[in-house]
Amino acid sequence: MILKSIYLYIEAPDWPRRERYFVTKSTRYILNYLERAILKPLKFNVDGFNRIVINLTPTGSSELVSTNSERVLCVDIPFLDRIKKYRDGVIPPDVTKELILLGLRLADSYHTLPVEKIEHGLSSFIEQGALNTWQLGKKIIPGIKVELSLVCELNSKCFKLDLLSRKDGILFDRRTVLETDPDEVAFAYKCGDVGLVGDNIVITQKSGSVLSKIPVSELLEEATKQDIA
Repeated sequence: MILKSIYLYIEAPDWPRRERYFVTKSTRYILNYLERAILKPLKFNVDGFNRIVINLTPTGSSELVSTNSERVLCVDIPFLDRIKKYRDGVIPPDVTKELILLGLRLADSYHTLPVEKIEHGLSSFIEQGALNTWQLGKKIIPGIKVELSLVCELNSKCFKLDLLSRKDGILFDRRTVLETDPDEVAFAYKCGDVGLVGDNIVITQKSGSVLSKIPVSELLEEATKQDIA
C-alpha cells in the first residue's frame, strides 16, 4: 500500500470538544502540505496500512503502535500535557513537526517509514515560511481572453479559495470566494472548478452546485479601470 496521509489527534475526554478541535485547526496546514507535497510524489510503500494517526495521550501513558481494521496505523505518544499551554492559541510549526517526527520515529521501530525524507521536507517548508498554497484549476475564457485560476491557501487559522483574473499576463483582480476552518472536512468538498456559464464566471463545488457567480461585465470593468481591457 501507498502511505497517503498522517493525522494528529488528542486523547483528552475531559477537554471540551472545541479545545480538542484546536489541534486539528492548528496542524492540518502542515499535515496537508506533508501529504500533498511530500508523501504523494514519494509514493512510499508500506505493509498493512495507508494512513497514520498520531494520538497525543496524557503524560504517563504507554507508547503504543497498532494497526486497526480500517488499515490505519495508530501511534500513541504521551505528549498531551506539553501542549496544554497552546489550548487557547496556535501550536507553533516547529512543535507540530516535533510531534509528527516523535510519532513517526516510534512507528518506524515497527514499520519502515521515510522519516528522514519527511523531516527534510517539513524543515524546508517551515524555513520558507510554512506557506501552504496550491493551484486548484485554471481556465482561459475565449472571446475576452481572460485567464482565471483558483488558488488555495491553508494556514493555522483558515482555508481560503481565491479567484485570480489575468489578462495579457497581468493580474487585475483577486477575490476570496470561500473561507472556512482549516480542516479538509470543512473545505475539500467545496473545491471544484471554474468556468463560463452564459454571461457569468461560475465557481462550482465538487458536486456541481454553484459556490460563487461573478458577472463577466464586472471583471471586464475591473480590467478597464487598470487600463488592461
